[in-house]
Amino acid sequence: MSYFSKRKLLRITTAILMGVLVVSLTDCDDGDDSRPVAVATTQPGSASVHGVVKFKGPKPMAAVIGSGLGRNSPPVLDESVVVNENGTLRNVVVSIQKAPKLTASPATMPSLDQQNCRYTPHVIAVQTGQAINVSNSDSTLHNVHVQCSENPPDNFSQTKAGESKPVTFNHPEIVQMKCDVHPWMCAYVAVFDHPFFAVTQADGSFSIPHLPPGSYSIVAWQERFGTIERTFTVTENQSAEVNFEYAPPQ
Repeated sequence: MSYFSKRKLLRITTAILMGVLVVSLTDCDDGDDSRPVAVATTQPGSASVHGVVKFKGPKPMAAVIGSGLGRNSPPVLDESVVVNENGTLRNVVVSIQKAPKLTASPATMPSLDQQNCRYTPHVIAVQTGQAINVSNSDSTLHNVHVQCSENPPDNFSQTKAGESKPVTFNHPEIVQMKCDVHPWMCAYVAVFDHPFFAVTQADGSFSIPHLPPGSYSIVAWQERFGTIERTFTVTENQSAEVNFEYAPPQ
């Protein structure tokens, strides 16, 4: 065999060996499942859903559950069921089930403040990865006890007025916020992995915009009465109306 034939054979053999090595490295499974997984995303749509959440029956009286901050401060009232004079319900979380994922995340940072030994607002809703600002407006010690199951729990103190701390949740769930110093203090943070949710306003209404056309399941959650599910369908530029009604347990 000539010198050039040997060189050609060597190049072919080397190329074959390199190809085998590349295939071996590609097929190798090291047990690491941390590689990124593609997630289906979509752009905001032109449809929406709106409605009101009502309470069936006489308006319940709010019980006094705490003393508030100082002798002249108003008492703390139970906010687990807040019914307006027209029978609509506040603090109800309304969300789309199995909602489409959007590429954009909100830039806002909602606030959860401690005022007169109560959390305000009583219920908020955020997306995963969206920070909330937990602050203390009281001139007294509070500890913020974050009670989770899907996210890491937390417990931190805020000793004086003006203190604040950002808190972020990376997994969907409904988080309960408590204070071990003032055990009546309670709030809820509903965490979703999509932006199609709302908390009923002071008048008991809600609105969820930017839905792509389609058929959806929509769920209302109330801390005392649980969940109610409805379905609806929307087309381009259409706004569907879906209402909910809760009745007290018999």
